[in-house]
Amino acid sequence: MGDRPERVAGGRGLRRAAVVASSRVGDSKYARWALAGASLISDRVWTLGDGSQARRVYRERREVTHSKRGHSQVGVVTSVVVLTVAAHVPLFLVIALSSRITRHHGLTETAFGLAFSIYFLASAAFSPAAGRIVESRGLYVSFGTSAAVAVISLIGLASGAYSVVVFMVSFVFAGFGATVVQSASAGALVLHAHSGNQGLAFGIKQAAIPLTAMISGAAVPVLLPLTTWPVLLVLAAGCCGLAFVAARVFQSAQAPPQPFRGGSELPPLEDRMVLAALTTGAMFSAIPASAGVSFLVLSAEANGVSMNSAALVLSAASLGGIIVRVILGLVADRSQSVGISSVASCVLIGGIGFASLAFASDLGSIVASAVVALSAGWGWSGLFALAVVKRYSAFASRVTGITQAGMYLGGVVGPVVFGLVVSRWGYSVAWLVTSASAGAGGGLLLAAQSVVRR
Repeated sequence: MGDRPERVAGGRGLRRAAVVASSRVGDSKYARWALAGASLISDRVWTLGDGSQARRVYRERREVTHSKRGHSQVGVVTSVVVLTVAAHVPLFLVIALSSRITRHHGLTETAFGLAFSIYFLASAAFSPAAGRIVESRGLYVSFGTSAAVAVISLIGLASGAYSVVVFMVSFVFAGFGATVVQSASAGALVLHAHSGNQGLAFGIKQAAIPLTAMISGAAVPVLLPLTTWPVLLVLAAGCCGLAFVAARVFQSAQAPPQPFRGGSELPPLEDRMVLAALTTGAMFSAIPASAGVSFLVLSAEANGVSMNSAALVLSAASLGGIIVRVILGLVADRSQSVGISSVASCVLIGGIGFASLAFASDLGSIVASAVVALSAGWGWSGLFALAVVKRYSAFASRVTGITQAGMYLGGVVGPVVFGLVVSRWGYSVAWLVTSASAGAGGGLLLAAQSVVRR
């Protein structure tokens, strides 16, 4: 038994090699057979050393095998969707209630746009720090923080019925929760999603944002006749709390909590220049998306559409955004050529939709234009996040925080500029300005892609 340490080390090496090989080959039955066979040999060798070590190997092999199953990935993606929805409910429920809230507070379009700019400004300010929070505190603490902040902000927004200042401050909390959940969800998918399904996973994660808008738009005509808008916000806060509990149960059952440790450094200088171009392009691309979502309901009402129908227009356009994000994720998994250039194409197509909103006057044309504008002009974010994470996989959370900052800065500029233009020249000119911003954003993204190819 003098060679026991060597045998123990040999068994450990066999098992590690099998795990690496199975992760590279995939989830095929041959990979699982290889893993099981090598693990069995390693157990036999390791048993010569210590029985407790053999038992530990058995437990670790079960964890590795379990993590390679699709159930774990489904559980993680489902939890990410639930928590992303909860973090974005404050924003989209207020958008769906925009006409009622503006009348209650006597807000002009400029003041209403300023409220949304405060939300995105808070998101942009906290976004670079969000990646560091996820890296230092772990995924599940970060998710819990975002859900708790969503509940607090919804209660604050409901209390804002009596104070505009409280209403605005609550938007700051909501923006913080949204940016934390974005970085945490990117880290969770990098850690848990299989490389062959990563595009679909990111598409589904990003589809959670228009899903929130669709649910909020549908909730207004159903629930608002039964209660007041502050009570509706309080009910939403309760639902966000329940969603957080359900997500924690899902994650603890299917994916044991462990911190995500992305690289804390920044990419090399040349890559940083490309990253700066991508972030700037994302900012200009996000301007029409944030302005379009924020003012779509009010714009429809200005064209004579009823409040309930205008909320349903938001739901219909958001449904298009959900479908586009998921489809883009599926295509990204099956094609290596899908990347920043595809994102730029979506932004430019969305710009056409935003321009058509300037000339839409009846309900049918408004719905058609809104679906094109938000499906393409708002549906690119998932593919953009995936392309950035794939290029900077060693710095996933940090880079996600930087690019999200650009998108949130676009969110800051979009609503306030749109509101100012509406106050002076009307909705038609405002939609044309957003279309021009989409053209600028798409052009910058194409320029960044050309640098990458060189």
